[in-house]
Amino acid sequence: MKKFFTSIIAALAVASSAMAITVKVGYELSGEEKYWGTSKAEIYNAAILVDDATLRGKKVTAIEFSWREGVTATDCQVFISSELKVKSGVAVGDIATASYTAPQSGICTVKLAEPWVVDRSAFYVGYSFKVGNPKDNEALSEPLCLGYCKSDDAHYLATSRTYKGWQKPAALNGAGFTVRAIVEGDSSDDAAGVKSVSSPVTNTTTAGKCIATIVNHGAKEVKSIDYTYEVAGKTTSGSYTFETPVSAAIYGAMGTMKFEAPVVSEIAEHAGVFTITKVNGVANTDPMSSAKNTLSVTDQIGRHVVVMEEFTGTWCQWCSRGYVAMRMLNEELGDNFIALSYHSGDPMEITEETPVAVDGYPMASIEREGDCDPYYGTGDDNFGILEYVNAHMEQSVPANMSVNAVYNDDFTRINIDAEAYFFRSYPQNPFRMAYFLTADGLTLPADETEPKIQAKWMQGNAYAKYPASELPGGEDFCKPNGTSYMVVPFDDVVVAYSPFAGEAASLPASVQFGQGYSHSYSFDITNIKENEVNGNPARDLIQNKDKVYAVAVLIDTATGRIVNAAKSHVTGASGVSAVTSDRTVESVEYFDLSGRRIKSAPSAGIVIECTRYTDGSQSTAKRVF
Repeated sequence: MKKFFTSIIAALAVASSAMAITVKVGYELSGEEKYWGTSKAEIYNAAILVDDATLRGKKVTAIEFSWREGVTATDCQVFISSELKVKSGVAVGDIATASYTAPQSGICTVKLAEPWVVDRSAFYVGYSFKVGNPKDNEALSEPLCLGYCKSDDAHYLATSRTYKGWQKPAALNGAGFTVRAIVEGDSSDDAAGVKSVSSPVTNTTTAGKCIATIVNHGAKEVKSIDYTYEVAGKTTSGSYTFETPVSAAIYGAMGTMKFEAPVVSEIAEHAGVFTITKVNGVANTDPMSSAKNTLSVTDQIGRHVVVMEEFTGTWCQWCSRGYVAMRMLNEELGDNFIALSYHSGDPMEITEETPVAVDGYPMASIEREGDCDPYYGTGDDNFGILEYVNAHMEQSVPANMSVNAVYNDDFTRINIDAEAYFFRSYPQNPFRMAYFLTADGLTLPADETEPKIQAKWMQGNAYAKYPASELPGGEDFCKPNGTSYMVVPFDDVVVAYSPFAGEAASLPASVQFGQGYSHSYSFDITNIKENEVNGNPARDLIQNKDKVYAVAVLIDTATGRIVNAAKSHVTGASGVSAVTSDRTVESVEYFDLSGRRIKSAPSAGIVIECTRYTDGSQSTAKRVF
């Protein structure tokens, strides 16, 4: 399989002494090239959004993209458009179009009859083609070339039969199209723009920690920048040297840097402006040199609890690494992490629906931002998923979440109360709450004697023939300990859920800074049964009512992504199982003011102390040492 270069936003092709350059403008793609399609005879239209003010005045001369070997197509065209439209299933290019002949394979570069001088900050580029019946040609079933893309929300698809009208299909699972615009124009030696600045949440005595994404628009790599930051009538300045310079081999290459906002004593939302004043010691004239953010100063501490949704099944022998990863993540991250495990094809399957498109097992999704491997993450490193989860944990949150859940008197329902406490005002609130029930300790019932049903409860394990070095953290699954089918307790199993996209009336149409908004939800648990695989009896899936948890998540409907969450042990089940409800301390953990767990209480400073009790409940308190 081909592999994409990890930084393929816009590769520098030519640079003269007059600083005239030719660049390829698109999006970073990585990982193995993969293919996608609808397995139908229809017209495909693929497009990307180009949004960069520095392209104004430059010329788009061609459009290029990758072509899958074996794909035969007709009615082929490339296009540039100010907006996305289709007519009779074909993309409409209101700025420029050009026809092309389908190549055998590789990179297809299509020149425009006349270069287009860019006269706007944002526009769309793409390509279209028509394929016939894929019955006798497998390549026609999945003719589009894709790569993993962090900016997958800037990629759009339309087809003549399946995806009528432009959309961002979840079926792409975090992948992006290989479309690139070939652009000619002038550039400065040293120029950098600001793509974005994070909006942190802090308190009245702590500096806000900000992350700025820097975009290189110059002909030289960006080694250092000087900057200013203005907020609440205060101005700070500083310089930053990149450990790895931001490359000049690509136009629009990005790097990140961290800086601290000044301490602000007033509890409020404060508008901030970050400006790059110099690049490599030279005055910065880039038109994107500044960006705004919001510094939220509050009496609460913003805490990002990351949600990972895992897709698995006991029949899937490689899914044992997902089991190991979930166990390790829970141990490593504690209350900063929530796992939602969806089973398929085994007794723990409760639905064929999934919140994201699943094209293989094992698979996971972090906060519904594309797909990844539950153990390796997006790369090949052992337990690489930890780094991926930690990166999400550093992102600021729009609101803190809290949740409480109890059984009713006869244990037939679980009643949930959740609250979202907002750190920003949203006059047009895009957020909704969604709810899940998870169960721990699900395992092969002791009274099950049917071999076929027993097998369905046993986790298939491909690692039984491999040494422990193959799966660090999963030594019990590797030789000599592991077996091909293992009886294990399954935790974090989703046993009930509300609509994946969230409850429509769970939050008001507008929300205000510093306000908490509550919502209640209830699950009927009387019909939560085992999936009847191979005729097994429809027993209650929840095996121990003292091991049930309620999860409330906050979903941004504009992106479809989870932005924060909370989890609570369902209480009120005293006497239902063998677990005693005597409230004694089980463990005490400490977290810094950013919500990150620390190993022990410090000798000095302020921390959050989290006490867990044997009945599953917990309490938190701010401690000053």
